[in-house]
Amino acid sequence: MDEGCGSIETIDRLNGKSIRKDRNSLRNQTVINMNDSSDNTPLFDMSGLTSMFGDDEELVATLISKFQSALLEAVENLKAIPEGPDRVDLIRLHTHTIKGMSANFGAQPLHALSARAEAACLEGHIDLASNLAEDVLELANRTLEAIRKAEQ
Repeated sequence: MDEGCGSIETIDRLNGKSIRKDRNSLRNQTVINMNDSSDNTPLFDMSGLTSMFGDDEELVATLISKFQSALLEAVENLKAIPEGPDRVDLIRLHTHTIKGMSANFGAQPLHALSARAEAACLEGHIDLASNLAEDVLELANRTLEAIRKAEQ
């Protein structure tokens, strides 16, 4: 197996996850890791984002609002992908978008899961990519809820 930059194994290694050879177990491994109470990675790192912008609360509030809107749009786009020959390319496009914005806004678990979905697309694992895309949708909604709670 090529362990190039886009491979699921490489992404797991970069994220500190154990490498699993059984690709069918990758989706289950992701769900377990994202729900594992021993993992203290927050769904959204408000303090990191705040410190990144010099504790400018108004700027942070504006950026978070834009992130929420963009994430909602990306989630809707991912949900709306029809079955067909372009499905894997569209999953890759939207999970790539979610991956990037999540990294920029301190949503590390969503970033990591989106990277796994994108890697599955790049490797041609259509069923795995579809399953991981569903997990991305669920985690994106949980992330949005975490942001709403952090804003209160």
